[in-house]
Amino acid sequence: MSLVAFGSCLWRMMTTSGRWQLWSGASLLLVILLQILYLHVRRGTWRASGQDVRSLQQLTIVRAKAGIRLARINLWSTLAWTVFTLLISAPELEPSRWQADHRLRLMLTLQVAVNGPLILATVALCAWYIRRQRKRIESVGAMGLSEDAPAHRI
Repeated sequence: MSLVAFGSCLWRMMTTSGRWQLWSGASLLLVILLQILYLHVRRGTWRASGQDVRSLQQLTIVRAKAGIRLARINLWSTLAWTVFTLLISAPELEPSRWQADHRLRLMLTLQVAVNGPLILATVALCAWYIRRQRKRIESVGAMGLSEDAPAHRI
Protein backbone atom coordinates (compact mmCIF):
# COMPACT_ATOMS: atom_id res chain seq x y z
CA MET A 1 0.00 0.00 0.00
CA SER A 2 2.89 2.34 0.72
CA LEU A 3 4.23 1.81 -2.79
CA VAL A 4 0.80 2.58 -4.24
CA ALA A 5 0.53 5.72 -2.07
CA PHE A 6 4.08 6.73 -3.03
CA GLY A 7 3.34 6.28 -6.73
CA SER A 8 0.02 8.10 -6.46
CA CYS A 9 1.58 11.07 -4.68
CA LEU A 10 4.44 11.18 -7.18
CA TRP A 11 2.04 11.07 -10.14
CA ARG A 12 -0.16 13.77 -8.55
CA MET A 13 2.93 15.94 -7.97
CA MET A 14 3.85 15.74 -11.64
CA THR A 15 0.32 16.36 -12.97
CA THR A 16 -0.85 19.22 -10.72
CA SER A 17 0.31 22.70 -9.93
CA GLY A 18 0.07 25.25 -7.17
CA ARG A 19 -1.26 24.25 -3.79
CA TRP A 20 -2.24 20.75 -4.96
CA GLN A 21 1.35 20.13 -5.96
CA LEU A 22 2.31 21.26 -2.44
CA TRP A 23 -0.29 18.86 -1.03
CA SER A 24 1.08 16.01 -3.15
CA GLY A 25 4.65 16.72 -2.05
CA ALA A 26 3.65 16.89 1.62
CA SER A 27 1.64 13.66 1.26
CA LEU A 28 4.67 12.00 -0.34
CA LEU A 29 6.86 13.10 2.57
CA LEU A 30 4.23 11.79 5.00
CA VAL A 31 4.27 8.37 3.31
CA ILE A 32 8.07 8.23 3.55
CA LEU A 33 8.06 9.42 7.17
CA LEU A 34 5.43 6.85 8.11
CA GLN A 35 7.46 4.02 6.59
CA ILE A 36 10.52 5.12 8.56
CA LEU A 37 8.46 5.29 11.76
CA TYR A 38 6.87 1.89 11.10
CA LEU A 39 10.26 0.25 10.65
CA HIS A 40 11.64 1.97 13.74
CA VAL A 41 8.71 0.92 15.93
CA ARG A 42 8.88 -2.69 14.70
CA ARG A 43 12.55 -3.07 15.68
CA GLY A 44 13.10 -5.91 18.09
CA THR A 45 9.71 -7.51 17.45
CA TRP A 46 10.78 -10.27 15.07
CA ARG A 47 11.97 -13.00 17.40
CA ALA A 48 12.38 -13.87 21.05
CA SER A 49 15.77 -13.44 22.70
CA GLY A 50 15.69 -17.04 23.93
CA GLN A 51 13.73 -20.24 23.59
CA ASP A 52 12.00 -20.22 26.95
CA VAL A 53 8.50 -19.19 27.97
CA ARG A 54 9.64 -15.96 29.62
CA SER A 55 11.34 -14.82 26.40
CA LEU A 56 8.19 -15.49 24.41
CA GLN A 57 6.09 -13.62 26.96
CA GLN A 58 8.46 -10.67 26.79
CA LEU A 59 8.31 -10.78 22.99
CA THR A 60 4.49 -10.80 23.13
CA ILE A 61 4.55 -7.71 25.36
CA VAL A 62 7.09 -5.96 23.13
CA ARG A 63 4.96 -6.73 20.06
CA ALA A 64 1.78 -5.51 21.76
CA LYS A 65 3.45 -2.25 22.81
CA ALA A 66 4.79 -1.78 19.28
CA GLY A 67 1.29 -2.40 17.94
CA ILE A 68 -0.09 0.29 20.22
CA ARG A 69 2.59 2.73 19.04
CA LEU A 70 1.79 1.88 15.40
CA ALA A 71 -1.92 2.45 15.97
CA ARG A 72 -1.19 5.82 17.59
CA ILE A 73 1.05 6.78 14.67
CA ASN A 74 -1.81 5.90 12.32
CA LEU A 75 -4.28 7.97 14.34
CA TRP A 76 -2.04 11.04 14.49
CA SER A 77 -1.00 10.80 10.84
CA THR A 78 -4.65 10.47 9.76
CA LEU A 79 -5.52 13.55 11.80
CA ALA A 80 -2.56 15.53 10.43
CA TRP A 81 -3.27 14.51 6.83
CA THR A 82 -6.98 15.36 7.18
CA VAL A 83 -6.30 18.80 8.68
CA PHE A 84 -3.65 19.58 6.06
CA THR A 85 -6.01 18.50 3.26
CA LEU A 86 -8.81 20.68 4.63
CA LEU A 87 -6.45 23.66 4.86
CA ILE A 88 -5.23 23.19 1.29
CA SER A 89 -8.77 22.72 -0.05
CA ALA A 90 -10.27 25.65 1.91
CA PRO A 91 -10.88 27.80 -1.21
CA GLU A 92 -12.94 25.03 -2.82
CA LEU A 93 -14.92 24.55 0.40
CA GLU A 94 -16.43 28.05 0.30
CA PRO A 95 -20.17 27.58 -0.37
CA SER A 96 -20.21 30.25 -3.09
CA ARG A 97 -17.60 28.27 -4.99
CA TRP A 98 -18.98 24.73 -4.84
CA GLN A 99 -22.65 25.71 -5.12
CA ALA A 100 -21.98 27.36 -8.47
CA ASP A 101 -19.81 24.55 -9.86
CA HIS A 102 -21.62 21.25 -10.42
CA ARG A 103 -18.40 19.27 -11.03
CA LEU A 104 -16.80 20.61 -7.85
CA ARG A 105 -19.94 19.85 -5.84
CA LEU A 106 -19.95 16.29 -7.21
CA MET A 107 -16.24 15.90 -6.40
CA LEU A 108 -16.68 17.17 -2.84
CA THR A 109 -19.69 14.92 -2.29
CA LEU A 110 -17.73 11.94 -3.54
CA GLN A 111 -14.74 12.83 -1.33
CA VAL A 112 -16.90 13.14 1.78
CA ALA A 113 -18.83 9.95 0.94
CA VAL A 114 -15.66 7.89 0.43
CA ASN A 115 -13.08 9.45 2.74
CA GLY A 116 -15.38 10.25 5.65
CA PRO A 117 -16.25 6.59 6.37
CA LEU A 118 -12.62 5.57 5.75
CA ILE A 119 -11.37 8.06 8.33
CA LEU A 120 -14.03 6.99 10.83
CA ALA A 121 -13.20 3.32 10.21
CA THR A 122 -9.49 4.05 10.73
CA VAL A 123 -10.19 5.72 14.06
CA ALA A 124 -12.53 2.92 15.18
CA LEU A 125 -10.13 0.17 14.08
CA CYS A 126 -7.15 1.80 15.79
CA ALA A 127 -9.12 2.30 19.02
CA TRP A 128 -10.23 -1.35 18.95
CA TYR A 129 -6.69 -2.54 18.20
CA ILE A 130 -5.20 -0.50 21.06
CA ARG A 131 -7.73 -1.99 23.50
CA ARG A 132 -6.99 -5.47 22.18
CA GLN A 133 -3.23 -5.03 22.63
CA ARG A 134 -3.67 -3.62 26.14
CA LYS A 135 -5.72 -6.69 27.06
CA ARG A 136 -2.98 -8.90 25.60
CA ILE A 137 -0.39 -7.14 27.77
CA GLU A 138 -2.61 -7.60 30.83
CA SER A 139 -3.19 -11.29 30.12
CA VAL A 140 0.51 -12.00 29.63
CA GLY A 141 1.29 -9.98 32.75
CA ALA A 142 -1.37 -11.93 34.67
CA MET A 143 0.47 -15.15 33.91
CA GLY A 144 3.08 -13.62 36.17
CA LEU A 145 6.24 -15.56 35.75
CA SER A 146 8.57 -14.13 38.32
CA GLU A 147 12.17 -13.43 37.44
CA ASP A 148 13.42 -16.19 39.78
CA ALA A 149 11.08 -18.85 38.37
CA PRO A 150 12.81 -21.55 36.34
CA ALA A 151 12.74 -21.00 32.59
CA HIS A 152 10.97 -23.70 30.62
CA ARG A 153 12.49 -24.46 27.26
CA ILE A 154 10.20 -24.83 24.30
